[in-house]
Amino acid sequence: MNVSGEIAGLNDGKEVFEALPQSFHRYDKYVIGIFSENILIGMIDCLVGYPTKDKAHIGLLLLNENYQSLIKILLRESLDDDSAA
Repeated sequence: MNVSGEIAGLNDGKEVFEALPQSFHRYDKYVIGIFSENILIGMIDCLVGYPTKDKAHIGLLLLNENYQSLIKILLRESLDDDSAA
C-alpha cells in the first residue's frame, strides 16, 4: 500500500482530471469511476497511447480499502488469461 499521509488539497481532484504528459492530447486521457452498485468505490486515471501508441498507462488507481482484494482477484485472473493465450 502506498500512502502519502498528506491531506488532499482543494485542487488535488481537479489535477487528476487535468494533468497530462507534455504533447499529450486530453481526448486520450480517461478518468474512470469504479462502482459497486451505485457507490463510487474507486477510480482509474488512464492514458491511451502512452508512452507509445500501442500502450496504455494507468497513472493512478484508487480503491476503497474494503474492495482492494477484488483488484487482486481481477489482476490474477487477467494474468492467468494472458498466459493461456
